[in-house]
Amino acid sequence: MKKILYITAFVPEQGSAGEKFSKQLLELLSASAKVDLVYFKYSHNNNFYTASRNLKVVKVFRNSLLIKIINILLYPFVFPLFSARFNILRLISLKKIVRQGNYDTLVFDFSQTFLFASFFKSANKVLISHDIIAQRYSRIYGGILTPIVKFSERRLLATPGSEVFCLSEKDSILAKDYYKLETNFTSILMDRAIMDAWPETTGDYYIFFGNWARKDNYSGLHWFLDKVYPVLERKFTARVIGPGLPGHLRKLIAGTESIEYQGFVENPYPEIANAKALISPLFSGAGIKVKALEALACGTEIIGTSVSLEGIPGRFADFMTLADNADSFKGIIESFNTDTGKKKELKSLFLANYPDKKIAEHILNNRKH
Repeated sequence: MKKILYITAFVPEQGSAGEKFSKQLLELLSASAKVDLVYFKYSHNNNFYTASRNLKVVKVFRNSLLIKIINILLYPFVFPLFSARFNILRLISLKKIVRQGNYDTLVFDFSQTFLFASFFKSANKVLISHDIIAQRYSRIYGGILTPIVKFSERRLLATPGSEVFCLSEKDSILAKDYYKLETNFTSILMDRAIMDAWPETTGDYYIFFGNWARKDNYSGLHWFLDKVYPVLERKFTARVIGPGLPGHLRKLIAGTESIEYQGFVENPYPEIANAKALISPLFSGAGIKVKALEALACGTEIIGTSVSLEGIPGRFADFMTLADNADSFKGIIESFNTDTGKKKELKSLFLANYPDKKIAEHILNNRKH
C-alpha cells in the first residue's frame, strides 16, 4: 500500500475553504493509502480527529504570534508568509519523520509549508498552491511588496523534484506568466453534502457565505452594509452564514431589519441551494473563491466582483453577474430575477461538468523517482 506524508499549514477541518479542501483530500487519499499527517495549530484551534484506520497524526506543531515573529527573524531570506512556520528544529523533526517513514510521496499543502519542501530535494513531492501569493499582495499596500513576494514564491515553487498543483486554471496561467513555471491544476473538492443539495424552491432571501474571520471577507461585507444596503429601494432580505464575524459587524447587522447572522451552520447547503443568489463583495484576495464555487454547485447564482468571480470556469458565466461598485450592486439586486427551473439547470450543468478528484488520483498513482 502506498505511503504518504501530508504536511499542511492548518488544521484540516470543515471551517474555512482551504482547510476543508485538506480534510477532503486526506479522506480520499486514506481510503486506499497509508497517510501520516503533520499539521500546524494555534491554541484556539481544535485538534484533528479521524476515524480512518489509514490516517495517523504523527506531529502537531504549535503556532502563535510570538513563534511566528521569532521564525521570521531567524530566517529573513524569504518573504515572511513563507517563513513564519519554519525553523531549524521543526525541519530536523520533519527530516526524522521522513527518514523513518520511507514515504512514496511528500505532500506540502499551502504555500506556508513550501519552505520545508525546499530542504527535501531528493524526495518525491507534491506542492498544493491554494493561490498565487504574489497576486494577493498585488492588491494590497499598493502592490509595493509584490516584487519581494515574487522573488520568494518563484524560488519555492521551483523546488527540485516537485510537482505543483494549483486549484484553478487561472492560477496555473498566473504561475506560467509570473514564473515561467508549468503547473497542474485541479478542481476544488466538493463534499457530498454540496453535491446532494438540490434547489427545491426559490426563497425570498440572498446569502452571504464565508469565513468572516478573514479580513478579505469581512471587509467586503462591511463595505456592502455601508455602501449598498442603505440605498436599496427594493425590499432586501439576507442571511449571513459562516463563523468568525467581528463584533462590530454583528452589531451593524443586528441594527438592520432584514439581515440575519446565523454563524456557523453544520450543513448550510440546502439553505444556499434555495437562496435567490449569493452576494460576494470581495475586493482583495487571490485564488479561486471556493464559497462562490460551492454556491454554483448548489444551483445558486452569484452576484459578485471581478475578484469574487475570477478563476471560475467560463461554462458557468450565464449564472454569474459582475458588480464592481455600489451602483452596480444596487441596480442588479433591484432587478434580479431567477426561478427554480433556472437553479435546477445550473445544478445539472455543474454535476455534468465538474470532475474533482484529479489531484488525489495523481498522488495515489505517483511513484518514487
